[in-house]
Amino acid sequence: MTARCLILLFVLGPVFTGTVMAEPEYLASSAAGLYEIDGESVLRVEGLEGRIMIRAGGTGPVRFLSTDIADRDAEVPVEMWKDGRTLTLRPGGGEPSVAVRMEAAVPPGFSLDILLYDSELTVSNIYGDVNLTGDGLDAKIFNIEGDVTLDVANGTTQVQNIAGDLTLESSAADIQVDGVTGRFGAEVQGGRLQAGRLEGPVELEGDDAEVVLTGNSGELRATVHGGSLSAAAVGLGGEFRLQGTPLVLKECQGDIRVETDAAIGFSDCTADLHFDAYGASIRGTGNQGILEIKTDDADVILRKLNGPTRIQGDRLQVDIQEVGGELWVLGSSSNIKIDNITDPLTVVNEFGDVHVIAAVQKIEVENRDGNVTIERQNGPVSVHADGEQVAVTWTTVNWNENSTVENANGDVSIFLPAKGGCTVDAQATYGRIETDIEEIVVGEDGRSASGSFNRAKRPILRVRAEGDLRIMKAPILE
Repeated sequence: MTARCLILLFVLGPVFTGTVMAEPEYLASSAAGLYEIDGESVLRVEGLEGRIMIRAGGTGPVRFLSTDIADRDAEVPVEMWKDGRTLTLRPGGGEPSVAVRMEAAVPPGFSLDILLYDSELTVSNIYGDVNLTGDGLDAKIFNIEGDVTLDVANGTTQVQNIAGDLTLESSAADIQVDGVTGRFGAEVQGGRLQAGRLEGPVELEGDDAEVVLTGNSGELRATVHGGSLSAAAVGLGGEFRLQGTPLVLKECQGDIRVETDAAIGFSDCTADLHFDAYGASIRGTGNQGILEIKTDDADVILRKLNGPTRIQGDRLQVDIQEVGGELWVLGSSSNIKIDNITDPLTVVNEFGDVHVIAAVQKIEVENRDGNVTIERQNGPVSVHADGEQVAVTWTTVNWNENSTVENANGDVSIFLPAKGGCTVDAQATYGRIETDIEEIVVGEDGRSASGSFNRAKRPILRVRAEGDLRIMKAPILE
């Protein structure tokens, strides 16, 4: 067994005259050492390969031990250099010879500057900053009382509990971040980034990367091309500028603005959501807050909304269920279906069909070159259509406001329930009027009709059809 040689170094600081910068100073070559601090505040570890472990030690010297990774009794000397405030450990002769197991401890207040390749690295409990540059690493960095800067490629890097800022540049690496007190700034090329418990602001740039954010309480700004992005528990809102990047939002709050050309999904949010999309489909279940959507050539499928909602676009397939809050849908060449809305609804569309089911309050529909179907309506309506068919079925007529149903280019069918009543004023320009309600009387020309359904004078239901017009008793719903 080879006895380890412990080098104890006491270095006197050089005396400088003028402004001449000192050259790096070679100190020694050793496998083990205690280096008494002489103004240094940074430990630099570079060029070693193997398993590197650096932790905080007590007050006093920098300690290190270097052995063969396969034989802990075989010493592997490293060179020590001093450059101003930096103490450097590197392979003897400047080139790695064998894989080493390096253990080092630094006093509180020391920072680290690390350059490694194809190695395992553990850094723990450092009371200073950490700067890491590496390729092909399996790195673990945790419990750092300072700022951390990472520039890594390939491999995996795990970061946990950073009481400062974290700055990341990565390429084709698997990065996991858990707990950052300060700012988190990341530039990610390929690979995967998963980050959570981010307390400060987040600035993210990504390119063809899989990004998963699992909780940040500060503001979020993300610019991502390709790959995918998932954000959960966003606390203060954020801005997303995405290109070819599907986005998933979950349990998010604040004001969130998205510009994208790829699919958006959201669930269980209490946020003001603003989506400016280009050909991007949007699917969501659960939001309490404002929802604004602009998109084209896309599906818009929404469930369980509670807040004002506005949807605008061309060539849309809109399917919305369970809406609390006023809803506006402005479309063209779109098919629109809305089921179960408790607040007023406004739809403006052309070249497509509109289908509304179980609305409680007033519906306003303007639709051209498409059919309008309103079922189980409880409130007044204002329908102005120019299509083949308009059909409105009420479950009750106890609303106070007057209603209007007009179709300038086709037929109209009205179904009135047994409950409630209204005064009907109906005209068919070129078609015929048909009714099975006794109180409604059809004129001799067959093109006009009026009467007080259930003897009610108010409200007034005004109906106009270019073609045939039917006013019938609604079927009894079980």
